[in-house]
Amino acid sequence: DLIPTFLRHGYTSALGVESNTIDGITSNNPLLMIERSYNPPPIRQQVLEILMEECQVPATFLGRDAAMACYACGRTTSTVIDIGYSGTTVSPVFEGYVEQKGVRRAPTGTMAMDEQSLEQLHKLVKDSQIRKKIRKKDHKSLLPLYQAINTAASKSLQVPSISYCLPDGQSVDVPSQGRFSVAELAVGGKLSIEDKERITNIREANLGGLTASPIANMVCDAAFRCDRDQQAGVLGNVVLAGGGACIGPTDQSVPDSLREQIETIIHAHTPGWRVKMLSPGMQERAIASWLGGSILASLGTFHEMWISKEEYEEWGCSIVNRKCP
Repeated sequence: DLIPTFLRHGYTSALGVESNTIDGITSNNPLLMIERSYNPPPIRQQVLEILMEECQVPATFLGRDAAMACYACGRTTSTVIDIGYSGTTVSPVFEGYVEQKGVRRAPTGTMAMDEQSLEQLHKLVKDSQIRKKIRKKDHKSLLPLYQAINTAASKSLQVPSISYCLPDGQSVDVPSQGRFSVAELAVGGKLSIEDKERITNIREANLGGLTASPIANMVCDAAFRCDRDQQAGVLGNVVLAGGGACIGPTDQSVPDSLREQIETIIHAHTPGWRVKMLSPGMQERAIASWLGGSILASLGTFHEMWISKEEYEEWGCSIVNRKCP
């Protein structure tokens, strides 16, 4: 029921189109709408009905976000990793079609990263306050001791700790383990036993039937759920997208880490397969689906793909499953 409201806001705020009614805004131009890859057919049919009946769009196309992300990277076959706010979705795409049987979801996204960052921040600030209390009580500073501990821990991991200045001016030292544990929550790399148990608990807190596996395992599981002749193709190109993928000191930090983890898993079964990570730049990852949709809409043959008003009146809502796979 909120679709007309969202469309009105988008047309008026972004495009500057003004009208008293929603059909007066949307009835003049075809609409390309990007949806989640796991949307079931009943939801898609309901969306199409609202667009055609209430919004009076002349034509529309519902594109799945994983397929659009593929187009943004110039591919039609790949496995798309979308790290969003509420969770992570891994979708195998074969020749422009999302293989629904292979779609895997996990509840770990940027929201979980934010929660863990806040938890670490509280711990660091609390430790800093404890040091101040001890220093005032014993009339001596324990800061060198804490710095020595952080330095020793950083040297053991061969990664330096960093100092971060909070908005209130207070400075906290972030140890090397804390720097990478937030990203590892989503990527699922090498962690200590305690960290693995804690992250598993976070993943399973609101699991709701979703997987608690790391991304590399999700990619392999999604590919192996496809037909045998499709597996090499979808694993050959792995696309990384979503706002949660915009982490790391360089554009290739996360893709390189994921590629190594995925190849380690698949080489245990098929040593000859190779994985190629395809990822837009850091600024384009969050809008990869939008970029792919704009590429698709700019094609000269796009009018043959969309659902026209006449086709909707002839076939009904079920046409969305045939023309918008």
